[in-house]
Amino acid sequence: MSKCDKNTQMKKPTIRKFAVDDWIVYEDSIPQPLKHPRTCTDTINTSTCEPKSIEKCIQECDESEKCSFGYHLKYADETTKCLPLYTSDYYPSSNPTYSLKNQDCYSSLPPGVTSHTFISKKRWGKRGILPNEANAVFFDDIVLLGHRLKTNESFLKKHSNGKVSFEEFGGTKLKLLSEYGGGLTTRVEYGDHAAFNMVGEGDTFTSNIMIMKPDNLHSKYDNIVFKPYKNTFLSPEQKFTIIPVPGNKDFQFNYDSNFLLKTTRGYLQIRNINNILTLVINTTVNPHHNFTQFHHTDEKVDIASMTFNFRPTKKIYTCENGTCTEHNLTDAKKHRRTATIKGNMAYTRNDCFGSCKWDSGNKIPTYPTISKAGMTKDTPLGNEKECTNNWCASLTIVLGVLIILSILVLR
Repeated sequence: MSKCDKNTQMKKPTIRKFAVDDWIVYEDSIPQPLKHPRTCTDTINTSTCEPKSIEKCIQECDESEKCSFGYHLKYADETTKCLPLYTSDYYPSSNPTYSLKNQDCYSSLPPGVTSHTFISKKRWGKRGILPNEANAVFFDDIVLLGHRLKTNESFLKKHSNGKVSFEEFGGTKLKLLSEYGGGLTTRVEYGDHAAFNMVGEGDTFTSNIMIMKPDNLHSKYDNIVFKPYKNTFLSPEQKFTIIPVPGNKDFQFNYDSNFLLKTTRGYLQIRNINNILTLVINTTVNPHHNFTQFHHTDEKVDIASMTFNFRPTKKIYTCENGTCTEHNLTDAKKHRRTATIKGNMAYTRNDCFGSCKWDSGNKIPTYPTISKAGMTKDTPLGNEKECTNNWCASLTIVLGVLIILSILVLR
């Protein structure tokens, strides 16, 4: 039975220096073990979880251009499983830190297991050990699709007849679906394909998906409607590509971004039809060039009528006095993908990754594990003591000099 509750936190990681990269190492915190997409068949070896020490396991990932994340299991009988996972171009916007939990949260693990997760600092820790991207948009986020025409902001709303309009108040909540399916926390980027799944009361699931439907009366426009859908993967009529607006110079897509939505037939547009702001697909105009795709029409379109944004509905979390505290993203100070509340970095996980219980300053200890010659230190992971005083530092220098002199004498 799982012993996971709100007090079951991730431990503070350490940094391990290897020949190629530095590695963020979490002890006793792992993704859901031996489940796709993190099974033995998902490793760079493609078939087996080889029995190796944790040091050799990280070293194998360090030496591969295809690996930036993996984990290691050591069982009570001393047998091990090494999983350097293939992450070269596999879900490139899915930070593996989001998948980690204290190992006590997994009832599938037998007693006596020791676990470690290792994450490339170069690939995933450039802007901090923890993913500080609370203002980023993620697949599976629940949003409102907004549109600003002149000075008033309006939001997509589905009506009982299935048709879609934009109104200044209310709005229909939408869940962003990925073409890759679920199971990962994946950031939305420009160029990604998404589907819009209508969310019911209390954020409950519905099968209604926003799709485009040809209009037999107007060849220039297709209709947008919601219909029940059961496809696992996105089909052409429900797939929308997020495109930057012309002149956009900020390529970090986030909740403050304006964007275009493109389909296989054209671009989404707001049209005023009988004083109702109606959502349609314009099949003739390319807003990136401000000219028509076909020569038989001279229609020009104001790009503002094709510009949209996402309004967040999710909560964010910050550490305050040792406690992970909930806030609205709309109340945060935002810069690109990051967000802060009262100067405190905000996260998307409601446990703040356990960091509120880490010691003051949250400085991450760094230990050399693999030398330039590729030799492994004898000290096992998880049992190190930092060498911080002058006596210890002096002793380390003296020992190093003696080793070098010994080598010279033997020659």
